[in-house]
Amino acid sequence: MSMSNGTIAGTAAPSTSSSSSSSSSTTSSSTTFVPSSSSLARSQHVPDGRGVLVLYGSNSGACEGFAQRIASHATKKGYKATLSTLDNNVGNLPVHVPVIIVTSSYEGKAPDNARAFVSWLEGVSVTQRDSLKGVAYTILGCGHTDWVRTYQAVPKLIDAKLSEAGATSFLGRGEANSNGDFFGDFDEWFAQLWPSISKFYNIEAIPSPNMSPRSSSSSSSPQLTVDIIQNSRSSLLRQGDMSAGRVISNSVLTSSSLSSSSSSSSSSPLSPTSTVTTATSLARIDDIEVKRHIEIALPEGMTYRAGDYLAILPVNPRSSVSRALSRFGMNNDTQIVLSSNSDVLSYPSNYPINAAEFFSNYVELAQVVTRKQLRDLAAHVANNTNTRDDATYKTLMELSEDAHIYDQNVLQKRLSVLDVLESFPRLSSSVTLGEFISMLPPMRIRQYSISSSPLWHPHHVTLSVSVVDSPAWSGHGLFKGVASNFLSGLLPQDQLSVAVRRSPTAFHLPTDPSTPIIMVCAGSGIAPFRGFIQERASQVASGRELGRALLFFGCRHPDTDYIYKDELARWERLGAVTIYTAFSRFVPSSSTSSHDNNNSNNNNNNNDPITPIKYVHHRLWQERATVLDLLMQQDDARIYVCGSGTRMAPEVRRTFVNIYKEAKGVNDEDAETWIANMEHNRYATDVFG
Repeated sequence: MSMSNGTIAGTAAPSTSSSSSSSSSTTSSSTTFVPSSSSLARSQHVPDGRGVLVLYGSNSGACEGFAQRIASHATKKGYKATLSTLDNNVGNLPVHVPVIIVTSSYEGKAPDNARAFVSWLEGVSVTQRDSLKGVAYTILGCGHTDWVRTYQAVPKLIDAKLSEAGATSFLGRGEANSNGDFFGDFDEWFAQLWPSISKFYNIEAIPSPNMSPRSSSSSSSPQLTVDIIQNSRSSLLRQGDMSAGRVISNSVLTSSSLSSSSSSSSSSPLSPTSTVTTATSLARIDDIEVKRHIEIALPEGMTYRAGDYLAILPVNPRSSVSRALSRFGMNNDTQIVLSSNSDVLSYPSNYPINAAEFFSNYVELAQVVTRKQLRDLAAHVANNTNTRDDATYKTLMELSEDAHIYDQNVLQKRLSVLDVLESFPRLSSSVTLGEFISMLPPMRIRQYSISSSPLWHPHHVTLSVSVVDSPAWSGHGLFKGVASNFLSGLLPQDQLSVAVRRSPTAFHLPTDPSTPIIMVCAGSGIAPFRGFIQERASQVASGRELGRALLFFGCRHPDTDYIYKDELARWERLGAVTIYTAFSRFVPSSSTSSHDNNNSNNNNNNNDPITPIKYVHHRLWQERATVLDLLMQQDDARIYVCGSGTRMAPEVRRTFVNIYKEAKGVNDEDAETWIANMEHNRYATDVFG
């Protein structure tokens, strides 16, 4: 099929609601897609034919944020950019226009707004070879290496299927690993993107307008201008003699049992979509993280299943916002007006907004500074005659150029742009507010496993949250987890923005309640399993016959962070679950009486000379006879694992492999084959860093 510049390769999209956008006209700021019976013609409005199509698949917002950044830079570099989801372009891939795809995987499955695209592409690659001939593409895949089996699965699949259908890659697939230097990985791939597009168009690199002569890459970023309006509140209140003072110290004179960390950041405005009904503390002792139980009323019409996620749009901690304001000489009354030459912005522009509200709601203040940003900051120091500092320049360049030094001193210490500015005063005075904001990614959502069942309440969900509030590894005060501290500070009747996100199909209770299940978790990883067991308890109470359920739960101490202890014991007595525990910091004395055989750290039914029961995989190994009975005698038994992907989940998987090896007398390869087969539909994981 012959195609001229600006036509569309491919076939009509399947007739489904999720891809309806591809069967009707879709208009963006630069292009209009108009379908026809055989192919889709593209209306071209790009000067000199230099257009780019940026597509993304994203659940958590990270891929969308990268896609927005690409589209924004494209505009600055002289290209006309179209930004859209993958599902909005089912059957709509232009030829002779570079297509940039940014997507992730979720347990090997496509993001919600990329599923129809992947389904269409799989069909096209099989039935219509060469139908995408003339399409030029590149892919950036986002993922987490803890998901070993499914890491980069969807980006790899899209890459392979596009190639099979005749499309050509103009830049090799990139990988951004959120378990490492996530934004640095993006920067490295991003640096290759524009020369590759220039080569695609057979043109010299496009000079950016308003290019600064200094060798800082901030000059090639979209130009952001920020006007500061000081004392706007006092002026509007006709208190013209008011000016900004500065606090020097603030100390406690009387003792109090109330924690200073209880201050709420919920006063910043949010879209009122959901209401907090209760928020209670589950655990706290010494260095053990506070864990909170939060009950939230869902917006009308929103439903969920046990095992699903609740996505929340958080607000930055007030302490972080105060640091940013102070760094640029602003206070809570200051208003700012942001304007940019980019058509793609993720925050308010061209009208006044309170600076505290902006820093609270729209940007990630704690995001780790990238190696590229460190080089940009070093260029500031080197090229600004008023603030030139050779020592600072040398330090920043060392941090940016040596990957090991960067990993040890920046990545592992979670050093942010704000931390860097505070560490180098001469540098701070040379970076404008607009340049600082340009370095910050937009605020992204966070997902938490729902810890309740709709059989308990169809319109309410609960979350079980570990609150991150500890001395910062960077050495700059406390490190406060953005989402966990936001949730911790919410009060009953506060409102927040939420959305239910479906978990992978495999991470739900079996359709047949008689199917046996084994649940393994540690700490707040118990969240989805509380929902599972709560659902089973409701089913038992209504007279349903259920299969056996085993819960292996690890925490530090039975008296401090054994969360939901009484509730779980009640459900165990009801027959909804059998519980096995492991306590990493509990050494029972000889006089300690066990709760029962299942819950004693001294229990060793198999007389196995292993180390004392300390972690949950130790308990799993100890109870391997019971586990084997469930797995071998009933071939539909399911395994669910939730917790740390760096430590707990790999150990648990290894333990299941060893259990199978011992029982069957097989070698490592055969045991790995068994667990790999289980992972297709009977071994589901939900892990986090």
